[in-house]
Amino acid sequence: MVNHHVAVVLDALDESDAALEWLERACEAREPMLAWLHVVPFGAFENLRKDARFDELLERIGMARQMRAASSHAAARSEDT
Repeated sequence: MVNHHVAVVLDALDESDAALEWLERACEAREPMLAWLHVVPFGAFENLRKDARFDELLERIGMARQMRAASSHAAARSEDT
């Protein structure tokens, strides 16, 4: 299991601090899956999305803009239904 997957599980268990630690490890290991943080399916990182430290991590790896765009797109789709 890679660091990113451990972080997903820990976030689902509402263990935000530990999840962020594992995401940091994923960053250090330059795991390719981090490029998809803004579109991770199945509600992954729902708890972390509310945490400013998650935003800081996204900013650091260059994914903050993509996350905002994905969130806006999802909100627009939910308004259509």
